[in-house]
Amino acid sequence: MRLRIQSFEKDLNVPKGTNLLSALASAGIHLRNECGGVGRCGKCRVLCADGLTPPNESEMKIIGAKNIQKGVRLACQSKVLKSTEVHIPQTSMERRIKILVEGSLKELKLNPSVKKKEIRISSQSLKRDLSWEAIRSQMGSKNRLESYPTLHFLKQLSENGNIKEGRLSCILMSQRCLDMEKGAGTGYHLYGMAFDIGTTTIVGYLHDLTSGNQLSLSAIMNPQTKFGGDVVSRILHATSAPNGLRELQDAVIGALNEIIQEVSKKTGILNKQIYEICAVGNTTMHHLLLGLCPSNLTHFPYTPTIREAFSFPAKEIGVSIHPDGQFYLLPLISGFMGSDTVGVVLSTGLHKSKHVNLAIDIGTNGEIVLGNCDRMVAASCAAGPAFEGGQIQYGMPGTSGAIDGMAIDSRGQIRIHTIDGLPPLGICGSGLVDAISEMIRERMINQDGRLLNKEEIGNRNLASRMIRTDSQEAFLLYQEKGNRNQGQNILITQKDVRQLQLAKSAIWAGIQILAGTIGIPLMEINEVFLAGAFGNYVKPESAIHIGLLPYFKKTKITPVGNAAGSGAKMALLSLKKREEANRIAQKIEYIELAKHSDFQNEYIKGMAFPLLKRDGSHSL
Repeated sequence: MRLRIQSFEKDLNVPKGTNLLSALASAGIHLRNECGGVGRCGKCRVLCADGLTPPNESEMKIIGAKNIQKGVRLACQSKVLKSTEVHIPQTSMERRIKILVEGSLKELKLNPSVKKKEIRISSQSLKRDLSWEAIRSQMGSKNRLESYPTLHFLKQLSENGNIKEGRLSCILMSQRCLDMEKGAGTGYHLYGMAFDIGTTTIVGYLHDLTSGNQLSLSAIMNPQTKFGGDVVSRILHATSAPNGLRELQDAVIGALNEIIQEVSKKTGILNKQIYEICAVGNTTMHHLLLGLCPSNLTHFPYTPTIREAFSFPAKEIGVSIHPDGQFYLLPLISGFMGSDTVGVVLSTGLHKSKHVNLAIDIGTNGEIVLGNCDRMVAASCAAGPAFEGGQIQYGMPGTSGAIDGMAIDSRGQIRIHTIDGLPPLGICGSGLVDAISEMIRERMINQDGRLLNKEEIGNRNLASRMIRTDSQEAFLLYQEKGNRNQGQNILITQKDVRQLQLAKSAIWAGIQILAGTIGIPLMEINEVFLAGAFGNYVKPESAIHIGLLPYFKKTKITPVGNAAGSGAKMALLSLKKREEANRIAQKIEYIELAKHSDFQNEYIKGMAFPLLKRDGSHSL
């Protein structure tokens, strides 16, 4: 069958019955498919008048009969039956996310696991071929008793047995001799990498282990997204698809190697000069990286195969660094809370503070930790995908063209801001929170979350933007200039408001329950750390305004960027920080929210939007 892709002026020849999403991907045209192509997210929309299989139940539910009559289809649910033409809207195209890579890195005393030991060979040893025994005899008493060579080291030694300079530099990791260099090695540097392996993005940082300096970084989309945008989709693929687990493992390892290659190219450093990797990630990403079946994470008590910190040879999973290089994974907290949360706590210093602080990392899941040096409690909230643009009619990730900020002026005029200043294509999480906050302030949404109609809104400019579509009220956030019936409309619908309510109420309930567990009033929380991309870009005042965060009168709210990645860097550079990370994972008390007696009440309470007071505070 011949497919004419109008948007790209391409012609494809595909067998009859080919899935349209797969056909496009094979031609290098990648559409958004956060649900992994199961027809749940509704983001892979295309326009096609005929030539495809009839709409199925998923399409009827997500797209609606009116849009289907206009030719709108889901590529993941459609198969090609005959030659046809397909148009792909810009909003359906997969775009590169604006990846948050930097975070705050507190000063630390450099003490990596990889070290250099200079050896002076005695004149007597120089008279004969060099051996391991000769080298070991020249180490300090403690090193001499505990050190042992790797095979790679011995091969190097055998090839350089006639060394005459009298000096060697040995590279050691936990007393294992990994490598050697002739001479004193004053210019010899050791390198390591820290990784934050996220569900959506992967970030890698190259560090000089002799100075602690960050030399380069690289970030890419997690290629596992083609199997689903969330961990549930990927667990399903890993446990049900033939070779599903291997496909997911190969995808993430390929991404790590791609990042390693990129930073090596930027700096001129060879892969074999990288001796260790230290990584964090949620529990599902941890298991998929190791090739561990995640089936335990699908049912109570959601027990990870291993919780403690784990170190193994990087080559065992095909990661390309030094032949004897190690891969170190920080410990997990629970089935729903991984080493990325340990990294957040480690980098913010929450575990060492005398004051009670709150750390929140909001994504599809919201990880919350509350406490201080005496006690820490934590919970994972199923916040849903609204904060990442999922299940929002015109929602999209934080990519170029996404509306990430919005304000309404005194005349009712709309001002929007987009990522990279490009024409708007949709709205991401921070933009949605801004918009809902402004609409609440303008009395366009009531406390229960109902979007008012044009007759109920006092401001004429705002009232003129209210329309009725698909049997629901909607607010016209943006329309391309031109005829009112033309151009790209971006709406905020009543369903979008409900999706945001569901997401924010889970976070609200988690905060309330953790505060109640410790027995501390919210007003006594000293500082709130907002971690991750959403936390870094969302306006704190907007988050408080909609009730995503409680009202804090004096509490400091601090965006901390990629705090999980910062924690991975700290563990790479300091053995002491690894010990701290282990204590953090053991000390945190994980609260299962769904089983808590107050969860339903707090969740329902959190659905409402706050009543605003003159002093800026609010109540639910």
